[in-house]
Amino acid sequence: MRLKNKGLFAALFSILLTGAGTGKPEWIITLPREKGKVFFTGSSAGERDFDSAKKKATEDAVRQTAGYLGLKVKTYYLQELKRMVRRLEEKTEIKGRATIENLQTEEVYSEKSADGSCSAWILLSCPESVLSRERMRLEEADRSQAKEIERLIAEGEGKLKSEELLPALSLFFLAFEMISESSAGDPLYWKLTERCRKVFNGIELEKVTAPVIVRTGMISDADLQVRFFYQKKPLPSIPVTFRFIDGHGEIDRRAETDSRGIARSALGKIYEPGRCRIEASFSLNGFLGKSFYEQELKRTVIFDMEAEGEKIPYTRTFSIEPLSNLTAQERYNWISQALAESLTFRLSQVPNVSIVKSPLDDVPYDYEIKGSFQVLGGEIEITIQAEDSSGDVTEAFQIKGPLESLLKLQEEITLELSDRLAFQISGTASNLPFTTSRQAFEAYAAGKILLRKQDYTGALGKAEEAIRYDPKFSSAHTLRAMTAGMKGKRELATASFRKAISLAPEQVENYIGLSSLCIEEKDFERAREIIVEGIERNKDDYYLPVMLALIYKQQGRKHQAVELLEKTIQKTKYFAPAWNELGLLYQSLGKMNEAETSFSEAVKISPRYVAAQNNLAAYYLKKHLDALALRISQHVLDMDPKNSFAWNNMGLASLRLGRNREAFYALYKALSLKPDLAEAHYNLALCCAVSGKTTEMWEYLEEALALGFSDFYRLKSEEVLEKHRMEPRWRALAEKHGFFK
Repeated sequence: MRLKNKGLFAALFSILLTGAGTGKPEWIITLPREKGKVFFTGSSAGERDFDSAKKKATEDAVRQTAGYLGLKVKTYYLQELKRMVRRLEEKTEIKGRATIENLQTEEVYSEKSADGSCSAWILLSCPESVLSRERMRLEEADRSQAKEIERLIAEGEGKLKSEELLPALSLFFLAFEMISESSAGDPLYWKLTERCRKVFNGIELEKVTAPVIVRTGMISDADLQVRFFYQKKPLPSIPVTFRFIDGHGEIDRRAETDSRGIARSALGKIYEPGRCRIEASFSLNGFLGKSFYEQELKRTVIFDMEAEGEKIPYTRTFSIEPLSNLTAQERYNWISQALAESLTFRLSQVPNVSIVKSPLDDVPYDYEIKGSFQVLGGEIEITIQAEDSSGDVTEAFQIKGPLESLLKLQEEITLELSDRLAFQISGTASNLPFTTSRQAFEAYAAGKILLRKQDYTGALGKAEEAIRYDPKFSSAHTLRAMTAGMKGKRELATASFRKAISLAPEQVENYIGLSSLCIEEKDFERAREIIVEGIERNKDDYYLPVMLALIYKQQGRKHQAVELLEKTIQKTKYFAPAWNELGLLYQSLGKMNEAETSFSEAVKISPRYVAAQNNLAAYYLKKHLDALALRISQHVLDMDPKNSFAWNNMGLASLRLGRNREAFYALYKALSLKPDLAEAHYNLALCCAVSGKTTEMWEYLEEALALGFSDFYRLKSEEVLEKHRMEPRWRALAEKHGFFK
């Protein structure tokens, strides 16, 4: 879109002083009327600063201008909208599907709330004749474009009938390029997306190779083969990528199907079997060298792997983002959180699926689920897309229906994702811990945001508000329990967790939260009873037995905890947290070989399970296998650069390997992320001792002990501390903290 702003973009963000007789301008409620002019208003609220509020308000107004011209601002047009706003602010010109001349800023109004958040309103105007002329031009251009798009699609269908698959898809891509320049092509966009998806679903992949037996150090011992079919006939000349994903990175090898539809490749080197994934895929984007407008059309097959005769499952990790609200009214913002939470809840029930909080946390994921929604005339239109870790969109679809049927639509989205991404969903939508009350969920969503900001008073107030709107909203009771617990209101927290359990017995986090309150009060027996109650009501859940084992450990019943976890693992060998906790128990019992096996199993099942990776690295540090510990720590930090425990492990391993500079850097990094990490203070004391920084050594050592460092065996056996053990300061510390010379 091209803008020619010939008026002053005046005072885009001046803060109006409020006082007696000062109020909001009339145009915020009622648009001005002036012959020959069309006015547009935009608004924003709850932004962190005035600049952000201004941009959001301007974007809202420009969106309405585009809508007046008949341009629908869909997900794949959002970048153009943002460019348009930026050019409007900079008073420069941009080109696109439309040209708007004489779009002017008439007035801007802004406010700052008591909580510090900012709101803004903006009034734009444009000559009616300019808009009418441009709208007519666009409508004519759209009609012409639509005819050409339909011709390309028809020609592509003809190629499909004559079994020319790739030429047909090339024609479809040309149609996509034209759709991107036509707002009238929006229905055709989804029609063509669905057509291409059906074509791709018609492509069958068959693994010719038997399960691959993998072992450490294996290289080129297996011949991998896949066969491609379309409508039961072999597909020749299909470009195939074989990808080997290991703890040391990724290796891609190219191949092409022969006349029998078979592509083959030799296996690359395997460093660590538990971190492997071997796949073959065909990507239309790769074939064309272009993108299907954010749609990645890709077919992939994952090779089965076995280690010592046992199949290794691959745990897929999902990141689920709140959906963008494309509706002008902010009152629908609650739907964004509702859809994201329903997907999170349902996917968490799938075996070998892990959910991460957000890509902003720097935690890796296989798929990021995102999208948008619009509410028009009581109907809601939801767009969902799944992006892989490289940012390519592998799947996209739309769901439409009445707004009052949102719960049903949530389940339709889940089932559609399970079909497209090939995982088995369990349970039903009736188990969703949500509400049909818009006001209740809106208050709940606001409370969750305040909880993340550690505003426990505000979050508690929003939880209470949600409960007033819907007393049977179990998640609101959970939120009230969590915030009450944070504020030290244990009675309210206990009652709220109990209420949430009575409303939704399948929400295991309530049993865990309630038992945690008891553990804080050292009432381990009561905590045990609560978890046992949860297990009786949720016999297929595996988190609760792990929690029960932790309680047994706190009670000193370590052997009983081991027995419980071993039984849990017999029911499901592929539950990584059970293996991880079993490893910690074995380690505390001095069964170091069993501990190593348990940690290794957890890592093999879930290569992205950083807690198990850190525990395995710590185990290797205890065994003085420092190079191996360093390699694992580096692998963890590749996945999670903000993991303080991995930085600490890396620091100690580097110190022992004589890399003092790297050790200091890693340990400083660990403390910048977690200042109260006692072991990092202790390891820094060792670094200072090695470097001759005696004053700093004592400071870090005293801080480590004050923070609870209690590995007195290390204190008494570290060679680097030997010359300091006869000093009066050491004896004073030994007396104070209970260790001996």
